[in-house]
Amino acid sequence: MTKKVVRRNGKRNEGKARQLTNEIDNFLILCIYEQQKEAIAKQESIEKEKAPIYYISGVKSFMIWEKAYQENPAVFNSLRQIARDRFIHQLADHIVHFLIEKNKNYSSLFTTVFLDHQLRGLAISAIENRLRTDTFLNEEAAWEEFCQWFQRGIAEWVLDVMADELGMEHLSQLKKAELNQLFYQYLSNFLLNSKEFLSMFTIIVNDYADKWINQLFKYSKCTVQELEKAIAHGVDWRNSSLVPSQRENICVMNNAPYQAVREALYQVFHWDQEKERYCRRIQKGHVQGLLMINEIVEDQNVDRFTLTDLDVDVLDMLCANFLAIAKHHEDVITIEVDELLRMRGLLPKRGGEGRRGGYERSQRLRIMKSLTIIKNLWIDIETVVYQKGKPVKKRLMGNAFDVYDQNESQQVLKYKMGPIFSPFLYGSGRQVIHLPLKILQYDPYRRSWEKRLGRYMHWRWRVQAKKGDYLKPHYISTLLAAIGESLNIRLPSRTRERFESALDTLQEDGLLSAWYYEAWEESIVDSKGWGNTWKQAKIIIQPPEEVVERYAQLKKTTFEVKVKDHQSLTDHVLLGKRVREVRVTNGLSLSQLAQEVEVSQAYISTIERGIKVPSKRVEGKLLRWIEIMEKRQ
Repeated sequence: MTKKVVRRNGKRNEGKARQLTNEIDNFLILCIYEQQKEAIAKQESIEKEKAPIYYISGVKSFMIWEKAYQENPAVFNSLRQIARDRFIHQLADHIVHFLIEKNKNYSSLFTTVFLDHQLRGLAISAIENRLRTDTFLNEEAAWEEFCQWFQRGIAEWVLDVMADELGMEHLSQLKKAELNQLFYQYLSNFLLNSKEFLSMFTIIVNDYADKWINQLFKYSKCTVQELEKAIAHGVDWRNSSLVPSQRENICVMNNAPYQAVREALYQVFHWDQEKERYCRRIQKGHVQGLLMINEIVEDQNVDRFTLTDLDVDVLDMLCANFLAIAKHHEDVITIEVDELLRMRGLLPKRGGEGRRGGYERSQRLRIMKSLTIIKNLWIDIETVVYQKGKPVKKRLMGNAFDVYDQNESQQVLKYKMGPIFSPFLYGSGRQVIHLPLKILQYDPYRRSWEKRLGRYMHWRWRVQAKKGDYLKPHYISTLLAAIGESLNIRLPSRTRERFESALDTLQEDGLLSAWYYEAWEESIVDSKGWGNTWKQAKIIIQPPEEVVERYAQLKKTTFEVKVKDHQSLTDHVLLGKRVREVRVTNGLSLSQLAQEVEVSQAYISTIERGIKVPSKRVEGKLLRWIEIMEKRQ
């Protein structure tokens, strides 16, 4: 029990007086909060990392019997509600502080709240409102359970002290009314004069508060984005001078060898008997050579080995960390495993009940496994490097990163850039791209297509920036090859749907502005072998405005004019918007709508976005469908 933390002089009767708790009438402790500025200032000056959620300063507490409460319910209910409101506010304050401290370096929203006191107050209010309306804290049963738990803990502690001072035999001989009167005197005195009791009082409340917080927010399972939404809800950013950007970005290399290695990591590595390693050929533009894994990796197949998208995430994060910290291409820097987990948008589990907070052991081990794989990457390529501003063909060989220490017990990696990429850290060969953290934070197993397409397109946009030809079409076959995927010959529609779904997700998340086919006829899907024809089709992928603005200094373009040429608002755009509105209102997916009007899901998607002009037949079907759905409402 928590009271065992608090010790008194002399022999204790802990546990021996518990049988008397059933003799104590129901009671309540009412807390009245003072509003003096000095009390509030004292509470706010405490370091939140060390401070309890519930703090006794500025609080006057007194005990009443439940029968007295029932005689004046209106008065006491008002005081009780004020105390509950204050407690919920303190929970919200604690949650916001925890999130800011853990994520201010990886989320523009949290950084903004950290810097702006007014926005911090709004964030606390937003979380507070959510606690009141969307959690168990709006249920009376939760508070009653807390009161019963708290009441029993207090009663046991007071009766133990009474038994110490008066003797258990004396207490046992008292009548119930006498025992209750004596209990009232002791508890009232403790509330007024005992620092030891008030300390125990605070510990008991905070133990329960920690349990509640663990129920309210499962830190080990939530992502930064989910909690951003919780905080951002109800916060008016327009009145702030610190309006956050849509996304945070990291800087990674943009040279051809770096992108070639990333794309090669998506592919299958085969076992090379002669070299006794897993190997993969690299062939991309002027870059060609071999990518190898020096040591046998656990759980490998005899003939083949496949990396995960998390391994590529780790490669990007190590690169970004080096570019952000190192002042010279030969610098040796360190990074903690927990830093990598935070960059991926994962939140640590909150401590409590004697447990240490932090990330799960399994999460750290998975990152450590990826670090081991990246450490053992050996690259042997021929490529073009720039020396004194001139391109020179050169052979490069070595590790992606030179790792000096990988301390598994301390979860720290000490490393520097390897000989493959270090030539691109200085001079005219140095180029970087801004990669949205959102790409790293996609699930590496369920959102691998989104990760890979996002990486590839941000690389392509940086390459296209000099000429400003962002609207240059891409062959679908080229995009599939870049993300390590191939056409499902038997069921090409599956490949197409997954491909288009990935593009839709990137558009919804603001990682691209729009995408559409160039000169594609949907009727082709009715012909045999249409999959190969589709693979040779072209699509245009438009970058977000912030990407265009970021690279605008490289070359002025007529990009905005080109966009307007492709996006004239006509009647089919309005139809597409109306179709989407009705579909979303009625809770239908694209697939369900496609079945109802008997066209492909991809075709419906392009119509909704105003990219494809529907045929008269399909337009008629959609108009009839809208009319039917509106009559149902």
